[in-house]
Amino acid sequence: MFGRMTNTLAWLRQEYGDFAGRARAETARAATIGHRIKNGNVEISALIDLGFNDLGAERAPARRRALRGDARARAAEAFGAHRWRWSIHLAFGLTHCAA
Repeated sequence: MFGRMTNTLAWLRQEYGDFAGRARAETARAATIGHRIKNGNVEISALIDLGFNDLGAERAPARRRALRGDARARAAEAFGAHRWRWSIHLAFGLTHCAA
């Protein structure tokens, strides 16, 4: 529950354009929590959002691609609705990275 709340708060900050600030810090924290408690939903969502934070903050393209590769590999572990949601989310981000 705490991991999802942290990830949701980070996403909300991201929606308001705070890519490099607290959104990124809270997203990284959510990824750590998700990994520690072995909750793939939280961890993979956070990995994807880290890529979006880097994209929004205009960080180095190689870093964005590295995050996307890790997130894409982990998203392949998903099933059901999560696989569909993460595939769409990743495709959207990769399109922006390629632009």
